Amino acid sequence: MLIIAFLTAILLVFSQESFEIFKLEQECEFGNTQKCMKLGNIYYEKKDYENALKYYKLACDDGNYEGCEKTGIIYNKQGNYKKAFEYFKLACENNIPDSCYQLGYFYVKGLGVNRDISKALQYFTLACDGGSVLGCVGLGIAYLEGAGVEKNYVKAYRYLSYACEKGNNYSCYLLGRIHFESKEYKDFSKAYEYFKVSCENNIYEGCAYLGLFFIRGYGVNRDYEKAYNYFDVACQNKVALACLGLAEMHFKGLGVKRDFTRVFTYGKFACENKEPRGCLLVGYLYEEGLGIEKNIPNAIRYLNVACENDISDGCEELGFIYLQGKGVERDLSKAYTYLKLACDKGSPKGCWGLGSMYMYGKGVEKDINEALKLFVLSCDMGYLDGCNDAGYLYTRRKQYGPAIKYFSYACSKGSGIACYNLGYMYIKGLGVSKNPFKSVEYFKKACDLGYAEACKVLEESQK
Repeated sequence: MLIIAFLTAILLVFSQESFEIFKLEQECEFGNTQKCMKLGNIYYEKKDYENALKYYKLACDDGNYEGCEKTGIIYNKQGNYKKAFEYFKLACENNIPDSCYQLGYFYVKGLGVNRDISKALQYFTLACDGGSVLGCVGLGIAYLEGAGVEKNYVKAYRYLSYACEKGNNYSCYLLGRIHFESKEYKDFSKAYEYFKVSCENNIYEGCAYLGLFFIRGYGVNRDYEKAYNYFDVACQNKVALACLGLAEMHFKGLGVKRDFTRVFTYGKFACENKEPRGCLLVGYLYEEGLGIEKNIPNAIRYLNVACENDISDGCEELGFIYLQGKGVERDLSKAYTYLKLACDKGSPKGCWGLGSMYMYGKGVEKDINEALKLFVLSCDMGYLDGCNDAGYLYTRRKQYGPAIKYFSYACSKGSGIACYNLGYMYIKGLGVSKNPFKSVEYFKKACDLGYAEACKVLEESQK
């Protein structure tokens, strides 16, 4: 009896639903577009897109332009972009603002139309002015990225603030980026809050930036555990910046064990998804054979991608590979090209390497003045070998004052060879009064810093 009652109840539900659909169909056929829309929605929820399309089209044909928009949505879902564009255009022309946004998006992506950022912006503006939050997001992104318009953080902020207030969490994430990146709105505290809101609402790019905040201490105390957790959540959701963060943590051993296998996995994903620092890490692993078999051609390939995307360390590594003939035929012309690129992009070691080529006349005409200029530049950017070599060239010119200055700076920052050279200056009385006690002090410091020649001098002095 219970089974019969249960089946009867199910049949009653089905018959009621069928009767309801029958009534809606009758009213739709007599021109009630709201009933056509309701039918379309019923079938859409059931993922019966063929019937949903039928009723949305009927509504659209009878002047219900929300039906045109829904028709466009289904065609878009099916990959029929030309048909989708046609219906979105009809809806947009009849004051359905989200359809205007869709037209803008089609022009951005080149879906069913030729890519045209200018037209995209026109439709985004029309959408935003009509009250479409997505239209305002589109305009905000355009001004943030400088896509089709001049980059303008003020305008980007205005549009994205409106969208964020209306509940678009991706816009909140973008506001965080503005507070993080721009001079006009620089505020780590506000950036953190926007990233936190977006992350809590499953905008995983926001989680990636929170990881960045905790690993670097931007407005918060450094916390490698929190950084790792945020990166991990975002990386699992395919955010390349977060995977890069995990790769760098495993590469440097920040709060976790060094694990080159993971560096390779995370770095490769980051590289393949437009994070060129990931390419740098993978290239370095191939160059040194860390966690994977050494493969210089692969190293060069990945380092090239990094270099071409303005990662100066990638150009620098390539320069030294060719300068030293590391697994390839030595090529001083390529070494010069890559080291110059690295130096021009702000690599202190790249400038030092270029200076060395001029100092010894390797691949270029020997030019001590140019070498000195490059060593000083390298030193100013914090590369201690550059400071030491600048000091050395000044001693060759018998300009002992500047030599002492550069040796002293490098020694104070932990360069063993600079401390050794400073000790030598005190033994010989070059630019300073002879002082054997001072020289021993500097030789001892150089030895403690691991400079073997200084240790040897100290041993001989004690015989």
